[in-house]
Amino acid sequence: MYLFPALQNAKDPLIIDFLSNIPCTLMQAYDKMMNDFADYTFEGYILSNRQKMLEPIIKFHREADTLTKAVDCATNDLKDPSTKILVSTHQPNLFAYSGIFKKIVLLQTLKELILNPERGHSKLKMINLFVIIDHDFADENWIRVAQLPSIKHNNGIMQLRLPVDKSKRWQMVCKMPLPNRSILENWRIQLFSWIKKSFIFEPYISTAFDLQNMRSTLMSNLESLWKIVEESYSIANTYSDFNSFFMSKIVNRLWQYDTLFIRLTDLSQVFVKGYANLLRNYDSYSKTLREADQVFMKRGIPSGVSNSSYLNSPLWLHCKCGSKSATKISNKRIRSYGAHQEVFVLEGDCLGCKKHLIAELVVDEGGGINSPDAQVVSNLSPRSIPIVLLLSTELGISTYVSGRDGMRYVLFGNRLFKQFSQGNIPLFIVWPARDVYYGFAQCDALRSVKLKNYGEIGSYIQKLKEKEEHYRSLIAPMLCERNQRIKESRSGKEDYLSVLFSHKKNQRNIRAQMKLADKVKNISSLRPCIIDYAINFGLQDTELQWRQNLLSSSDLTCQNELSPKFAYMTLT
Repeated sequence: MYLFPALQNAKDPLIIDFLSNIPCTLMQAYDKMMNDFADYTFEGYILSNRQKMLEPIIKFHREADTLTKAVDCATNDLKDPSTKILVSTHQPNLFAYSGIFKKIVLLQTLKELILNPERGHSKLKMINLFVIIDHDFADENWIRVAQLPSIKHNNGIMQLRLPVDKSKRWQMVCKMPLPNRSILENWRIQLFSWIKKSFIFEPYISTAFDLQNMRSTLMSNLESLWKIVEESYSIANTYSDFNSFFMSKIVNRLWQYDTLFIRLTDLSQVFVKGYANLLRNYDSYSKTLREADQVFMKRGIPSGVSNSSYLNSPLWLHCKCGSKSATKISNKRIRSYGAHQEVFVLEGDCLGCKKHLIAELVVDEGGGINSPDAQVVSNLSPRSIPIVLLLSTELGISTYVSGRDGMRYVLFGNRLFKQFSQGNIPLFIVWPARDVYYGFAQCDALRSVKLKNYGEIGSYIQKLKEKEEHYRSLIAPMLCERNQRIKESRSGKEDYLSVLFSHKKNQRNIRAQMKLADKVKNISSLRPCIIDYAINFGLQDTELQWRQNLLSSSDLTCQNELSPKFAYMTLT
């Protein structure tokens, strides 16, 4: 329950049982994984599905130029029926924030712990799979926005943005074209200026050598990062691939992980029987989601999931325009021409071009899907809630790592397992711990208010509020007195106004300090994109520190204390 304290009073057995089984430490996760790794194999249908992933996985890594020897070896393990699959998923966000990379680091760390020869499990075969959720809309904020701390920007946050025309807001990210090169160059200039104009380079540095060395290192880290950006851009055909290739290059080439990347839109053929099962049992699917929504609503707990989810089918239908439609099952019938078949008609309006879409799906006794339109299966993709269920039933995954925000879909989807999974429920792990570190931009912010750490900002803001209230209490009666003096034409107005103006000036100064302090507070709670880590630590050192924190503290909930190369706060 540590992840969702608001759910402690939910009094729902399924929620309580599910959350209580999420490990709080790395070693708890290790123990649970070992207990769940029974000596079983996946033959037939699931093994066939795993092998269907080989081609799209290899295709992705060839296109990303990340088909390393380690990746190639991992693809071979997909052919082994005893291989355990560990999964994380996410959208291809612009310069993704740390949590996305940390999920991959967590799974790699667990995998290496388990396969350590000293623990006696080296013969086990395990694969880390990262599924790119590439069918989300271009209008999703984090797909096109990356955030960095900056005291010089509004709200204390500098944003790298991909401008998206309103007419394209409903386009799927996998269909979005690459940004113009001028946009890429503008991002680079923003980052260069962000470093160059920091207060950290003003006369706080003890020697000219310190200044030159620090500036040189930060700029060098930016150039190393930007080389990966340029390489990803040069080989990508879509915006989704640009962001995905960037991630894969860091994970597979720089960190030398054997994590396998695959696009969700390439999994349709793998999910065919899962789609059929969901459609056949749509009434149970809809009822389960409606019940889950009522559990949250009755207790006043925001779920983060649309309360009309149960009204739609579990599938999106893609449109030729590059967008997609939520669908409803408008017709369902049974026909028999020598074999029992169920016919489902999915309908909906494309959110992009508004065209009315319709697809007829014929589900045979074996769970296959046929249609008059040969392309219909490739034009289907799952909604967020049933994704983990499909990964479990169709691929037999053993472990799923979620981000804290993604857990709202997992909590809903978990209720489906009882109806659809036949007992094959993966272990769910979350690593919600925040990173605490003082990079150059964070220290820049703290220096602006003459504080030494984030822990002081709350009391500092409170003191400012008290000062502002003090001046407010002085000014209010003086304004009344001034108006009365003016009305009565009494003398002494000039001296009185001088005091009043002095108080108002002090009040304005306090309010300016409060505005600045609010920026610092925003920076202290910001989860920056990977660029902040890359510039302050270097990408290699970032991975090393995440891994060391995992192994040393083991606690998945405590704060991670990270140390940049330069101790900026001591250089004063």
